[in-house]
Amino acid sequence: RTSNPTPRHTLFAKELYQELSRPDYTYAVAHNFTRMERAIVYFHRSASTAWMGKACSTGCRLMKSISKRFMSK
Repeated sequence: RTSNPTPRHTLFAKELYQELSRPDYTYAVAHNFTRMERAIVYFHRSASTAWMGKACSTGCRLMKSISKRFMSK
């Protein structure tokens, strides 16, 4: 969740993506993140697809908010 249009250019993001590409981390990510969370991370790797990552994360937040409201009634 960031307002930075190209978060992959920060030093932290570069190190994070480097770590995530290691085989042992790839397995852990595949088994501990939801499909949507993995898609959001994937989309944020490129400046041209970062908007899709933002759309996915916004959609996820809206869905969680709506489901909480319906569950509480």
